[in-house]
Amino acid sequence: MRQDTSGTITTLGAPRSRTGMPHGERGCGTLGNSVALRQDGLPVQANGFSGLSPQQQEAHRAKIGVRAQAILDQFWRDNETPDAVRAVEIEGWMDVLENCSHGEIRMAWATYQKEGPRSQAGRLSKPDAGALYRIIHRHRPTPKPVQVPEPVRDAPRVTKEQAAKILEEAGFRPKQFGHHGRQAGVEKNGQY
Repeated sequence: MRQDTSGTITTLGAPRSRTGMPHGERGCGTLGNSVALRQDGLPVQANGFSGLSPQQQEAHRAKIGVRAQAILDQFWRDNETPDAVRAVEIEGWMDVLENCSHGEIRMAWATYQKEGPRSQAGRLSKPDAGALYRIIHRHRPTPKPVQVPEPVRDAPRVTKEQAAKILEEAGFRPKQFGHHGRQAGVEKNGQY
């Protein structure tokens, strides 16, 4: 095992982050992707937070909590604030930012430090999780609508005659209306 200048630890297998997790897994700055299988056996790509295992989701949220605490500790706080209140505040940050990668959160915090609101004395205002969330979404690429092509039929549609023949061969006889000289909805003498 060796550690390079970027903090990446390399073992016999894949490169790992400082947390010891393979790159692309929670804890290394990205949310990563996992591959699930559909019922027909084809792979389905699950992206972002929902693509992580419950253990990875918990670790991802915990790292967001640590980062949020580090951000908030830079601002004045009343020492009399109960730990439970502080925990609820951190939990709110985790709830708001759980669908964001650690790289996005770091970028948003750097942007906030450069461009965030300041007091008249020039001090940076304390952020809330929503401020970072808005910065992250402002920097994400706009999704492009996917054009779904019309399905191409290899065989022609079935005609009425072909459908009637198939039903007859299967022994199915649909009820017919207007039978015995009557039309549907018309009485014998032509009155309704």
